Amino acid sequence: GKLAGPSPAPSTLLGVSQEPLWSYEHRGGDRCVIGGPVYRGAQHAERLAGRYVFGDYVSGKLWAMRWQGVPVPEVTQIASLGGYTLSGFGVDHAGEIFLMALGFEGRIYRLEASAT
Repeated sequence: GKLAGPSPAPSTLLGVSQEPLWSYEHRGGDRCVIGGPVYRGAQHAERLAGRYVFGDYVSGKLWAMRWQGVPVPEVTQIASLGGYTLSGFGVDHAGEIFLMALGFEGRIYRLEASAT
């Protein structure tokens, strides 16, 4: 089906309205942003420290965003759930990231580095 356009702004705003820092095209299975945490753990600190981790509900792709105070942030795809739909993120006491996805039969997965 056809995606609906943006909704009109409410008559009264709470806070300040501003343009997004980054957006992506709805193609290649990408359809819906699932916001995640800023990475504060130790296991992936070399690659992800201080980066905002988020994903797409439909494609299952995961990205890390680094904001450098310039108009366009650095965004890198870091993983994919391989056809499962991302439904949310969690963080443990050590700052490591966990993923929830539909189709995993109620399982929770931790973000891990690949063997390659």
